Amino acid sequence: MSQISKCLCKSLTAVCLLSLLAQQARAEIACPLMMFDGKSEQDDLGLTFMNKAKVPIRQIEFYCTSLNGQSERRSVCHTETGIFYPGTPYPIRFSNATKGARTILVSLRLVQFSEGFMWTSTHDQACRSLQISSRVK
Repeated sequence: MSQISKCLCKSLTAVCLLSLLAQQARAEIACPLMMFDGKSEQDDLGLTFMNKAKVPIRQIEFYCTSLNGQSERRSVCHTETGIFYPGTPYPIRFSNATKGARTILVSLRLVQFSEGFMWTSTHDQACRSLQISSRVK
């Protein structure tokens, strides 16, 4: 192997390693999403969120937990797909999976960025949840 080939191989290895480290650091960011203004209406939940990351988001997955009684079972209640740009508020509506609950805690489970990187609540910094109370009729 020539001297130039060895140097090229070392340089390529260094670039790959730096790229891998940068991807890992980007994946372990603080909460990329802020949820606010949640409402419960009949069988639907509505909430508004904003992308706080510096890159567009492609997919978002939410957990919902009923805070009624002793049972606090958390389950995936909605997945939203689209292109969500940083700094823009987005309203969404989805079916209330915890029907009959007076208070629902919505939390972020997963975010997939447009570049393909994933943020998860189990591996990265947790996000602030949103408590939504239904109107009693």
